[in-house]
Amino acid sequence: NKKQLFVEAIRCNPDNGLAYNSLGLAMAAGETMQLHDGRVISQRELLMRGTQIEAGATIKSGIGLVALAVTLPPKETVTLHDGQTLDSKQLLQEALAGESELDTGCARVAGVNHADAITRLGEQQALVEAIRANDVEAFAVAALRRRLGPGEKLTLPDGTAVEEVAAATSADGNGEAGRTKRAKSDAATAAAA
Repeated sequence: NKKQLFVEAIRCNPDNGLAYNSLGLAMAAGETMQLHDGRVISQRELLMRGTQIEAGATIKSGIGLVALAVTLPPKETVTLHDGQTLDSKQLLQEALAGESELDTGCARVAGVNHADAITRLGEQQALVEAIRANDVEAFAVAALRRRLGPGEKLTLPDGTAVEEVAAATSADGNGEAGRTKRAKSDAATAAAA
């Protein structure tokens, strides 16, 4: 069972943020898991711990912030270890704007359409697929687009313009983002093709 493997990874290295985030993503909302030390911990607590570990790491992955964003119910906020209280849109912006390296130096899987994956699989599973494809940054942009209101536009620190267009309300109430707007992730996908 993959959840037990992540619990074992945490037991072997309690400072492994990726293990906490991976276990959190493998769980359903409301599910809890017992760790090796007997603590029973929720999905959100796992992701919060993973994010806290990432924040203190030399190389910050930002995956914990993205994972928190996609598992956070609409209109809810979470208070991070540094005292910031953020909603899902703000968590994604923080992941895209910060010192985080959302993708590793490994090759990306070309041609991933994250907007379609989100619609088909749901955000949580689509994030797992984006991690496997080493394309978390493009996923985060697609997820951020889903959270923008009609006509709302954001510019990321790297100059990428992100906006919501053609809003069609999705089952989770976040809205489907426009697929025609340019973003750094779209350019990277086209360049890889």
